[in-house]
Amino acid sequence: MYDIHYDKYVELADTACRAAAVQGGDNMRLGNNLKRCRFDRGDLSQEALARAVGVTRQTIISIEKGHFVPSTLLALRLVRFFGKPLEDVFFIVEDTLQESRDL
Repeated sequence: MYDIHYDKYVELADTACRAAAVQGGDNMRLGNNLKRCRFDRGDLSQEALARAVGVTRQTIISIEKGHFVPSTLLALRLVRFFGKPLEDVFFIVEDTLQESRDL
């Protein structure tokens, strides 16, 4: 299940997203309540959630920290797992121009 190249891919994707924000791209990012949803589910571990939706623990960690934006399919798997509306798990955060420059 774990691809050794995955971490490098996540790092490159994160760098590209940050570069787009700095260069005047959208000043929005995807926020999430994954950690809150896990705790609401009885202290569900990152590993257990990862297994339930078919990804690695590292993927869940990266999503929770905001370093990785999940695919639409993965986002839908996550909200289905928690039985919550999409907006309860994921939301848009509009960064100010200054915050984008700080990236």
